[in-house]
Amino acid sequence: MHFMQVDASLFGVVTRADARARGISDRELAAQVRSGALVRHRPGVLLRQPPPSRAFDRWLQRAAAELAGAGPDAVLGGQAAAALWRFDGFDDFEFTDGRTDAPPLVVVVPPGSGRRGSRRRRLAPVEPAVHRHGLPVTGAAQTLLDLGHDLAARVRRRPDGAVVRLDPADRVELAVESALRRVLVREAELLALAERAAPQRRGRGVLRVVLDRRPVGAPATESYLETRGIQVLRAAGIPPGMRQVEILHDGAFVARVDLLLGERVVVEFDGRAVHDRDDAAVARDRRRWTWLTALGYLVGVFTFDDVEWRPSAVVEAVTALLARSAA
Repeated sequence: MHFMQVDASLFGVVTRADARARGISDRELAAQVRSGALVRHRPGVLLRQPPPSRAFDRWLQRAAAELAGAGPDAVLGGQAAAALWRFDGFDDFEFTDGRTDAPPLVVVVPPGSGRRGSRRRRLAPVEPAVHRHGLPVTGAAQTLLDLGHDLAARVRRRPDGAVVRLDPADRVELAVESALRRVLVREAELLALAERAAPQRRGRGVLRVVLDRRPVGAPATESYLETRGIQVLRAAGIPPGMRQVEILHDGAFVARVDLLLGERVVVEFDGRAVHDRDDAAVARDRRRWTWLTALGYLVGVFTFDDVEWRPSAVVEAVTALLARSAA
């Protein structure tokens, strides 16, 4: 069975069909609506009042209501599924009640169901659905396959007011790398899925772009920041280099570095906040970078603020390091 049914009652959702099955008449439901105990969400679907106190729980309730209205074989897909999977690039929604602060609700139903609607997408399942936060969602691989479907660029604003646009392929790449890192999927599985998916599956093209970008067999990035750093360097035309490289000296381990460009340029992405550092960690990092420098490597270390808000400075610094290594 590819689809899983939501227990809508857990989220304060009441369907007319379930109420009738429990012996509650339409007249009794109407009386509860008049009293304010229930409100209509869509035809045949009602919500208990008062609503949950947390915005995230209110979003879950709306999602459960959409699923209940779409039938027992409906699941959440798209950005909603990616958010519940906590994929990078989709884990920073604030889930306020504003339209732009929560992932749009996309409900996936089987192709032959005949059920249409602005929030419903008819797609054949490629793997079993799973439950996340009590709601049925598309599996990790299918979520990544379909994520590029009508995905808009994400607009972020720098502290200086400048606008940063993260294009759909970059956003899907963030999700793919985090899924690979957590071993929710494997690269070979995604490559096979992108190859055999039907051409009309509109997220397929974006996934293929993302997979074509990464060197085959390369390890997953170790963080959101590392993926973004690679994206910044790639956009500037800097060759991709090698990820997660172990540096040895006389057969002894010296360091594992985030990115090795050419033979001598080491790029490290340090996303830890100041309050997360302890003296021992700082000392280890300094020893590592000192040893690498002593061995002839040119080391560039970049923070979250560097990569996200000062990408041109990162590119300039790495370009200068590459020029020095070639001299």
